[in-house]
Parts: sequence; C-alpha cells; structure tokens
Amino acid sequence: MYNNSNVANLSFSRNKIVYNAEEDIARAEAEVNKAPNLELLDHEYKRLKKASTTILKEANITQDKAALEKEMEKSMMEKLLEKIKGKREQKKEIKKMKRATRKKKKR
Repeated sequence: MYNNSNVANLSFSRNKIVYNAEEDIARAEAEVNKAPNLELLDHEYKRLKKASTTILKEANITQDKAALEKEMEKSMMEKLLEKIKGKREQKKEIKKMKRATRKKKKR
C-alpha cells in the first residue's frame, strides 16, 4: 500500500529565497550615502532665489506705493492748507473793506 501525501504544501529548496546579506547591506549603504543630484540642487537654489527676489520686489512695490500715497496725502493737505490760508486772507481783506466802508459812512 502506498501513502499519498500532498507535496504542494511542502517547501522545496527551489522555493527558498536566497539572501545575500553583504550585497543587501552594501546596496542599502550606497543608497543612503549616495551623493546629491547637483542639477536638482542647482534648480532648487535658483527657484528659491527667484521666489525670494519676487517677494522682495513685491515688498519694495508696496513700500513705494505707501510712500507715494503718503506724498499724495501730504501734497493734498498742503493744497488744502493753502486754500484755507487763501480764504482766511480773503476774509481778512473783506473785513478790512467793510470796516473802511463803515468808517467812511460814519464821517
């Protein structure tokens, strides 16, 4: 009598995974210690530099706008003051003329 067994569940030597620890370690170390890609680093540096320059330009533009707005406000205030001074002078002249006409009427 023969004994039949299911040999599909048995692991044979052909199914074994062969590990080569030295090569795996060497590959992992090479991956960790590999030199950086200079082209990528150069591109990243240029991108950051461009971004920082655009930020600085925008900051300068906003500062220039603020300075222009301050100058415009200042010039407008000066014009208003000139108008006010002009009106005051006109009022003073009108008062002088009224006084002069009153004095003439009293005589």
